[in-house]
Amino acid sequence: MNEQGEWRADPSGRHEFRYWNGTQWTENVSDQGRASVDASMEPMARPTMPPPPVAKAKRKKWPWVLGAIVLVFGIGFAGCLAAVNNAVDELNREQAAHAISKAQFDAVPPGGSRAEVVAQLGREPEDVQEFVHRGVLSEAQVNDSCIYYNREGGSFGDRFQFCFTDDMLDAKNAY
Repeated sequence: MNEQGEWRADPSGRHEFRYWNGTQWTENVSDQGRASVDASMEPMARPTMPPPPVAKAKRKKWPWVLGAIVLVFGIGFAGCLAAVNNAVDELNREQAAHAISKAQFDAVPPGGSRAEVVAQLGREPEDVQEFVHRGVLSEAQVNDSCIYYNREGGSFGDRFQFCFTDDMLDAKNAY
């Protein structure tokens, strides 16, 4: 038998709660959080056992653990996705900064210098390659170079190439 007192549902039904002193019900009652004394309580002929305490349901921990794991992975995935999106946006901005249209490409005539071509296109190339080799008819050194621009509105890797021999435009390609 429980020797400690506690508030329980009033077995008489006249009040919300009644105090069980561990041996019997007392005249101490409570309604809506206000304690009072039930003066009309009739003496009980014998002690009445209180109802069993309401068992607290044990919460399972695994749903919380699983939820926490899903949350952590979700936050990590969102962070990675944001980083990838930022990198793609930065790459797209970089590509656009060095892009020219097909009309601009077509308008560049052969024979101009590298500086003239860059000035005509109004932006710096994305890439430059320099070559040095011996001439075919003489042993003289020949300086070749190619500059590359991205194709405006094109896919990744769509480029325009302008190639110079001794700083004179002698070939251009679109690929």
